[in-house]
Amino acid sequence: GAGAVDGCAGMELLEFSSCFESSNLQFALYNVEDDAYDLVLDNDLHTQGHTQWFYFAVRNGRPGQTVRLRIINMSKAKSLYRVGMRPLAWSEARASQAAGASLAGGEAAEPWARLWAGAASQLWQPVGDRIRYSPTSSRCEFRGFPCGGFSLSFDYTFGEGTHSRGDVVYFAMYAPFTYSMLQLSLRLLAQDPIVGPLCKFRCLCGTLGDVRCDLLEISNWTLSKAHKKSVVVSARVHPGETNASWMVHGLIGFLLSPGPEAQVLRNHFIWQIVPMLNPDGVICGNYRCGLCGVDLNRQWRRPSEALHGTVYSLKRMIMRSKRRSSLCLYIDLHGHSRKLGLFSYACGQFAKDDYRRFTVRMYPKLLGLLTPEFEPAFCRWRVGKGKRGTGRVVVAKDVGLTETYTIEASFFGAVVRDQDGAEG
Repeated sequence: GAGAVDGCAGMELLEFSSCFESSNLQFALYNVEDDAYDLVLDNDLHTQGHTQWFYFAVRNGRPGQTVRLRIINMSKAKSLYRVGMRPLAWSEARASQAAGASLAGGEAAEPWARLWAGAASQLWQPVGDRIRYSPTSSRCEFRGFPCGGFSLSFDYTFGEGTHSRGDVVYFAMYAPFTYSMLQLSLRLLAQDPIVGPLCKFRCLCGTLGDVRCDLLEISNWTLSKAHKKSVVVSARVHPGETNASWMVHGLIGFLLSPGPEAQVLRNHFIWQIVPMLNPDGVICGNYRCGLCGVDLNRQWRRPSEALHGTVYSLKRMIMRSKRRSSLCLYIDLHGHSRKLGLFSYACGQFAKDDYRRFTVRMYPKLLGLLTPEFEPAFCRWRVGKGKRGTGRVVVAKDVGLTETYTIEASFFGAVVRDQDGAEG
């Protein structure tokens, strides 16, 4: 909050808040010497680190006022902020104007609710000048901060068109997609008379935090399931990778669309989608872990039903489908904070004369042909150090499904190339 700070008598300071879903900010202090606000992120619950995801609100800014914000305990040495990525901001005043008079009147005050009244691209905006991502200054140690390794610093100017002191501005690493947003989207699907009958809404399991982990199944249920194959898709095992939720949100929208491609996919496949595999971590504002303090995407070999219930239940569902010979593809959606573009990881270390060496490369090849943002050079076929317990590797090696992929999407964007391979 904007409490008293030495040397700041009479100053009106900004007020910071992280008392809402998926937020992450431990505290903020005004640095008199540098005329900047030093911000400290919370560790993932029951861990000593994983400080990268941020999401907080600021109020009490004057229209036209420029402030310097510094997040001083970020954990990653490499970051896309070094090559042009910018923080995102959401202005309550701008969102109210975009949402129209009904929302401006207070019917839906939360950002996640207002999202559905307008395009996210119009409401979450890249902001910041003089952006710098660098090692945290040693001076912070003398001020008593629990320093991490790196700092993200940027200037922000409050909008001229806002009411004095009235606007609230939210800052985030990427456009948030909260558990409440997921529940709202599933309710809207269930209530829709056209797409609702194409969906089956199930609970995969309960979580350690006593919320449900949802399973959405999409198909043309008027046709027999006898000859249909299953495709399993999961997302958000890492809570801070919110772009994974936006990818699965887009996938669901496409599968439920009236186009001929979507109709073929519904007629021939049962799509089993777990849109949020780590809802506890999402709700708490974690970046990497669940409530038990471990990375759930390293627990696939021997998951505990009590501690890693969502992974345990999803693995069991995948194994059942594989035994019935109905499973043909598993995709795990992630976000990447250090590379550009869209790319895949798979287990493709087969002999040159092994047919699986070619079949495992077919799906990424098709993505490269159909998607300009796809980066074949970033694809990996080996199992890297520390990856043996991930969903992709366990499903490939232990369950025996060759066509299993991690799809990574950059937080920043892509270098789009035209058909001749030239960058655009």
